[in-house]
Amino acid sequence: MKFCKKILICFFIFQFVSCNLFSVEHCPYSVKAQLVFDESECYELMGLDFQIKNNESKTIKELTLVFYVFNEDGEPSFGVKNNIVLKLKCEIPEGTLLDDCIPLDKYVYNLDSENYEIDYLYVSKIVYEDGSVWLDPFGNVLLN
Repeated sequence: MKFCKKILICFFIFQFVSCNLFSVEHCPYSVKAQLVFDESECYELMGLDFQIKNNESKTIKELTLVFYVFNEDGEPSFGVKNNIVLKLKCEIPEGTLLDDCIPLDKYVYNLDSENYEIDYLYVSKIVYEDGSVWLDPFGNVLLN
């Protein structure tokens, strides 16, 4: 009887822990982006065309966009550092989409435009109009 109680207790503990470990957190945004290389008003050498949708019921006033850039061999593209962190001041009302371009010229040298790709794009911080802040410094919400 003691053995059955121990198994039953272990089962309930496992159920409780596993539900918390595998729960999916609501992501307050959706994002997609691509590197662009044709010269435009936005940039000379390279830019980031992106779309961010606000999935929350409050207005975004600032966000931090993080992504990694690799060459065709999967190696860092900008010398030793291959991640780019961009702090954007913007106004994105609830449920709307921001479609914009950001120049990346200051990150680029000796550019071969055919060989660069974005990997692991996420928003690490969102500041809302009401002063509240949403944080995901490592992009964990997207991993769920």
